[in-house]
Amino acid sequence: MDTWVRRTLAVSVVAGLGLAAPARAQVVAWTARYNGGFQDADSSPAGKRSIAMDLTGNVYVTGSADNGNDSDWRTIKYGPDGSVIWSVPYYGPGFGFYGGAVALALDAEGHVYVTGTSGYGATTDFWTIKYLASDGSVIWSVGHDSPWHAHDAPRALAVDGAGNVYVTGITQTGGDSDFYTVKQAASDGRVLWAARYTGTSGGGGADEPVAIAVDAAGDAYVTGKSRGVLNDDFRTIKYASSNGSVLWSVAFDGGAYDVPVDLAVDSAGNAYVTGRNGGDMRTIKYASGSGAVLWSVAITTLFHLAGFQFPGGVVLVPATFKNIVVPETAHVLVGAALALLLVFRTNSSYDRFWEGRKLWGGIVNETRNLVRSASVLLADDPLLVRELMLWTSGFAWTAMGRLRNSTDRAAIFKELPPDAVDRVFAADHVPLAVCRRITFLIEQARLRGMIDSYRLGIIDQNVQLLMDYIGACERIRSTPMPYAYAVHLRRALIFYCFTLPFALIPRFGWDTPLAVLLTCYIFFGIEEIGVEIEDPFGEDENDLPLESICAAIEATLRDVVE
Repeated sequence: MDTWVRRTLAVSVVAGLGLAAPARAQVVAWTARYNGGFQDADSSPAGKRSIAMDLTGNVYVTGSADNGNDSDWRTIKYGPDGSVIWSVPYYGPGFGFYGGAVALALDAEGHVYVTGTSGYGATTDFWTIKYLASDGSVIWSVGHDSPWHAHDAPRALAVDGAGNVYVTGITQTGGDSDFYTVKQAASDGRVLWAARYTGTSGGGGADEPVAIAVDAAGDAYVTGKSRGVLNDDFRTIKYASSNGSVLWSVAFDGGAYDVPVDLAVDSAGNAYVTGRNGGDMRTIKYASGSGAVLWSVAITTLFHLAGFQFPGGVVLVPATFKNIVVPETAHVLVGAALALLLVFRTNSSYDRFWEGRKLWGGIVNETRNLVRSASVLLADDPLLVRELMLWTSGFAWTAMGRLRNSTDRAAIFKELPPDAVDRVFAADHVPLAVCRRITFLIEQARLRGMIDSYRLGIIDQNVQLLMDYIGACERIRSTPMPYAYAVHLRRALIFYCFTLPFALIPRFGWDTPLAVLLTCYIFFGIEEIGVEIEDPFGEDENDLPLESICAAIEATLRDVVE
C-alpha cells in the first residue's frame, strides 16, 4: 500500500478515537511570516495543495495577498533555514481583479506551477503560471476560459514527468457546476486538451472535483463529489494522457452523504481515494486498468472497537468485556461536567439564533422607515417612490440569498429595470449593490431639487443601518462555534455513553439498555439542538423563517406606496 495511504489511515484512526499517544517533543526549526503591507488579510488556501517542498529542503508557498484595492497572488520560496529566496506576485488583469491562488506543484527540475482563479465578478477563468525554480521569473502565464464563458475556478493541479500540468476545477453556469479538467504543455502552457464531466443528470446539480493525480504514463485521475440519486457520491475519473478521453469513470454511493477529500496514485497506476462516507471515513483502492474496486475500508465509530464486525452488521463482543465495571461515582462527576458543557453549548447557540432574529427585526423596521420617509419627501414623483420601494423590498430578498449562498432572484426584481438588476446581481456583494442603487436614486432626486442634502442624509441613514444589519448577520454566519470545542464535546459524549453501561449494570441489571438509551437520547438531543440552531439563517425547519419575513416586508412596503 502507498505510504500516503498508510499515513492517512493511521491519522484517521487516531483522530476518530480522540486519543493522543505520548509524542516526542518537537523542535521548531523556523517560522516565516509574510505581511503584504495592508490591513486586510493575506492568506494561503487551506490544505496541503498550497505548499510543497523540493529534495533540497526548499519550501514553496502560494496564496492571496491584499494590495489595498483587491486581491493578488503571492508565491514565495523559502530556503531550508526559512530565509526568503524569492517572492513573486501576480496582479491579475487590472483594478477590481477577483481571484486567488489555490494550488501549487513542482516538476522534476524544481520549477513551480501555481494555479488559481482570475477574472472579474461572476466570469472567472483558470489561470496557471510556471515559475523558474532559481529566481521565480515567469516562464509562462496562461489563462483559460471554458467554452461556456462561465465561472471557472480551479481546485487542484498535478504535474507529470515531462512537466505538463493538469488542472481540475469547476465550470459553473447558474446554480450548476461540473468537473472541468485541462492539460497544458510544459513548454508554453498551451491547452492540449480539456474534458468536462456533467454528472449523471447531464449537467444538473453541483459536481465539484477536489483532487487530481497523474500516473507514470501521464494519465490523469480526478476525484470529487457528484450528485447521485439522493445524496452526493464519490466520483473518480481516469483520463487518457494523449487526448483526455475517459478511460473509466466510477462512482461510490455509500448510502449517505459521501464526499471525497483526497486522491493518490501508486507506481502501478492504482488510485486511492479517501473521504467522508456519512459519519465514517472511507478509503477505496481502484484498479488502474478498469477502475474496479480492489478494496474499500471504512473507519467506523468507537462502538465497533468493542468487538469484531462481520458482513451483515453482526458484532461479536469478546468475553473479557463482560466483566468490566466502571465506578458509578466517576460517571456522576463526568456527567455533571458534560451537563454544564451542554448547557453552555446550547445557550451559546441560542444567543446566535436570537441575535439573528433581532437583526432581521431591525431590517424589517428600517425598510419601513426608509419607504415611509421616501413616500412623503418624494411624493411629487410616484414612479421614483415605487422604484425605491421595490429596491428596498429587494434588499431583504438579496440579504436572505447572501446568508444562504444563493443567487436566485426574487419575483420582485421582474418589476425593476432589467439592466439595473443585471448590474446589481453581477456584483460580488449583491445587498451592498442594492443599497448603492437606492442611494443613487435618492441622490438623483436631490439633484433634481426634490429634496435637500439634510433630508437626503435622513433617508440615507436608513440605508446605512440596513448595511449594518446585514454585516452583523454575516458575522454570525461566518463565525461558527469553535471546531475544537464541538469536537471535544462530541467525543466526550461518545466516550461517556460508551462506558455508561459498565457503570449502570450493577444497579440496573437487565434495565441497563433502557437507562442507557434514555440518557443518550437526552444528552445527544441537547447537543443536537445546539448544532441545529447555531446557524439561524439556513433552510432547516428550526431556522429563522426568512422567506416569510421577506414576504411580509414586501407586502407591508407595497401597502405603504400602492
